[in-house]
Amino acid sequence: MGAGGSVNGGKPGGSSIFRSASQLSLRRSRSSFSSRRLKGSILDLSNKANSSRDQDDARITRTIFPVLDRPITEIALPGTSLEIDVASLRADFVTSLSMETSHPFHVKFRFKDDRKKRASVLSPGKVVQFDQGDPRVYIDAIREAPRHIKITLVLKPNESAHSQCAIIRLGIISLSFNVDSQDDSGAVEHGNKGQDKGGGNSRAIVINHHGVPGRHLRRRFPAKNSATRRKDSESEREIMTRLVIRSRGPRPPRGWTLHLSCPNKDMQNSLCFYRKNQISDENEQIFGANTDLSETPDLGLVHCQRLVVWAKCEHAYENSGNIPFSCPLKIDMVLKYRGTVFFTESLKCLPSPFIIPSTTQPAVNVYLSLKGVENHKILQALGRITQKNTDLKFSILQTEGLVDLKSNLMFGYTESPGITLPIMLSSVKFTDPVLNDVIYNSDRNLQICHIHNGRDILRSILPTPPIYPQFPLGCLLVADNLEMNNSSDCQIPQPLIRICLDWMLSPDVRSIVNFIPVTQEQHLKGFKVVMPSTMKMFRLLKKLQRLGLGDAYLFEGKCKYGNQAEVKIKEILDSNHTYLWEESYLFQEFVDHCRQILSARLGLSEEDFIDLPMMWSRSTEDPHKAVPYMPNATNMIVVGQHAVLPRLYGPVVNGVDTVEERVQEELESRIPKGQFHFVESWTDGVIYSIDSFVTIQRQQFSSRWWEIDENVHL
Repeated sequence: MGAGGSVNGGKPGGSSIFRSASQLSLRRSRSSFSSRRLKGSILDLSNKANSSRDQDDARITRTIFPVLDRPITEIALPGTSLEIDVASLRADFVTSLSMETSHPFHVKFRFKDDRKKRASVLSPGKVVQFDQGDPRVYIDAIREAPRHIKITLVLKPNESAHSQCAIIRLGIISLSFNVDSQDDSGAVEHGNKGQDKGGGNSRAIVINHHGVPGRHLRRRFPAKNSATRRKDSESEREIMTRLVIRSRGPRPPRGWTLHLSCPNKDMQNSLCFYRKNQISDENEQIFGANTDLSETPDLGLVHCQRLVVWAKCEHAYENSGNIPFSCPLKIDMVLKYRGTVFFTESLKCLPSPFIIPSTTQPAVNVYLSLKGVENHKILQALGRITQKNTDLKFSILQTEGLVDLKSNLMFGYTESPGITLPIMLSSVKFTDPVLNDVIYNSDRNLQICHIHNGRDILRSILPTPPIYPQFPLGCLLVADNLEMNNSSDCQIPQPLIRICLDWMLSPDVRSIVNFIPVTQEQHLKGFKVVMPSTMKMFRLLKKLQRLGLGDAYLFEGKCKYGNQAEVKIKEILDSNHTYLWEESYLFQEFVDHCRQILSARLGLSEEDFIDLPMMWSRSTEDPHKAVPYMPNATNMIVVGQHAVLPRLYGPVVNGVDTVEERVQEELESRIPKGQFHFVESWTDGVIYSIDSFVTIQRQQFSSRWWEIDENVHL
């Protein structure tokens, strides 16, 4: 039993040995873990200490000069520091000092002398000894305070002298500089800022006035009635961006001033600041064009105030041939003390760009030149369209010498959150009567931007429909020889796609490409691209000849350049007219090259295109240039699901124009719900582009340009 007991008694003993060994190893592992954790915490503390020291060194510091036994008033901003040179107090036999405050959670103290490279933290009430070197005390403002903070610097000399004090009444104020905007519901969104990787107020949006308000052109003389001026000022403030400066904290002493400035000298004449007169409620310009100022006057830093300054960008294009683009700018809020800059906060702004809606957007207002040739046919067609669409407004312009509206007037818009301004680019002068008709029939906030030599520019620009996700606002098709300003590279919302147009006698991008809207059920992209095709015309005439219709006439009863234009199908296909097809195919190569560019840049496939019959010929004025041999169906007027096309005067069989029938079949097969109207475009021996008589104002895109990722186009 004893032996058995010893054995049984040994098991617990053995298990205790194993348990103690495991506990020992556990203690060792715990001790090693705790040592590692202690080392990690020490490293974290040291890193935090180093980072806090770096932050202390990076603080904006201002030197102040307190006076013994007499309080002074100073201000600071959270994140800034005040420096006190103890030697400047001229206290005798001072060997130690301490700092005391009524608000220890709002300020932090640091001390530095010749023996220390960095300033060390000085706790309130703690006495620090120093020699007769260069002792300095730093007061770090941590957070704002609703009232002045009392800070006492106690200087303690040797035992035979009394302590001396310097009292500082410190006001810690906070300043915020931002953009306020209103959304559609009327709620104010504080801080209209784009959220990018940097965070903070790194991006803001300022409305860009690309032209002159139309209502100013209608009024020949300035308003003399104070009520009218006050109403005009209120209307102008509604279409400007509100910059808001909020200050909180106690009232600052004298000598402090607050200003706004634009460091970019090139933009100082374009960026304008306005302030509301408290007595007359009228707008006072305090910065910008015609002011010759590098910064605004003192805005007045008052206790717990909300300062509102209205801003807008104004660009003058009167003497340039450039279409309005926008470049980023920066606005500085500068806080000065007796003329010396103490604090600066910058707001990087993006002026709202000029955006041109595509032909696939719903029409808002259709303008027709009444003096155009055979415009009563177009008037009837558009009248039928507007009767079916109650949201569409139709306006007839009483033009004198102006007939080509497309080359002289183009509508677009610019927008910021809560503000949308319609803009009309115009190549005619402000004194032209046609502008009064446009202003009278358009939105009251219409901005008119004059483009010098804009006739050649406007017809060389065509916006594409939105293509998601790459181009939510589409692109701009422009002539490759069109001169742009340097800021065209900043046109992020609608990138430029350059195509060759100089092979035409009258370069017009709509002569070789156009866009028709379709529903998403019919086509995923929501649009079709219409382009002219010589091959389509050749195959159509060949088919008619095989059907025994070779004696049918093209362009029956029409003349061109004083000569008879009608020709039989068999004649235009025989060897005597081979040169005509060679010329047409030669110019068609430029159209095909444009097609390749669109396919590559916009990601289009063959099913996205609609080819319409067309022929080109050499110009008699310049043999190297092309002119339409027949009316061009690509120059159509698109209004929703309706399209107004020119009469094509193809071979007539059984009372039906075979070319028009072919075009209508091509369009209806791709656009089942589309309705197409053919109107006269060939009169007095001249082939006109029917879209030259019409200009259309369209709805803005649903996408917002500031929500577009700048890297999405790459």
